[in-house]
Amino acid sequence: MPPPDVRAKVKAEVAKLADEEADDDEVLAELKKMGKAVLPAIREEFLAATSVITRWRLMTLMDLRGHPDVSVRMPTFGFTDEEATAIAKYFWIRDQVRGVDVYPHTYMAERDVNRLAGRTAILTEVNRDIVATTKACQACHWYDGKPAPGDALASNKFAPDFAIMEDRLRPRWLQAWLKKPSVVYPGTTMTEFQFPSDDHRTAVIELLMNFRKLKGLK
Repeated sequence: MPPPDVRAKVKAEVAKLADEEADDDEVLAELKKMGKAVLPAIREEFLAATSVITRWRLMTLMDLRGHPDVSVRMPTFGFTDEEATAIAKYFWIRDQVRGVDVYPHTYMAERDVNRLAGRTAILTEVNRDIVATTKACQACHWYDGKPAPGDALASNKFAPDFAIMEDRLRPRWLQAWLKKPSVVYPGTTMTEFQFPSDDHRTAVIELLMNFRKLKGLK
């Protein structure tokens, strides 16, 4: 982390962004003068910012194309329980594969205990060398409640915590996502990771679908 006097200068420049009349170019020029060494201080101010305007503008200035504010949430529509359930069921059915999914269950071979028992070696390898390392996934992703320890530009992408994925995602979606994220979501900040093999990508998905159980593999 830069010394206190430098951090104070960063704080002062970032604070200007809350004013809609502030000149973005001037703020960016001042931040660039300080060099890359101040990135941790910029990240600190970014995460501490309570102004959505500040976060949006700082992301634009630093060329960050991720979700600008994780505190932003979908509006409350006031649905009744029955209405909310009907909407959820509609989306589930729209995404189901006939003959494979039976509402409300989705069979996931990636969670089969017998299958996993024979893949301990590769699961351990991908956890060590891909998922649980700051040289790959952890540069941007939260890991079991811990923030990404990567540099400011990486961790400000707000990559989701691996701990929540097994409850929210499906393996077949993850296959497409990890293979070509920019096709699934054009403009995403997600890295198109070069897996050693297709089996390594599948092993990462198996790990994520059983994260709470397998995260300790080393």
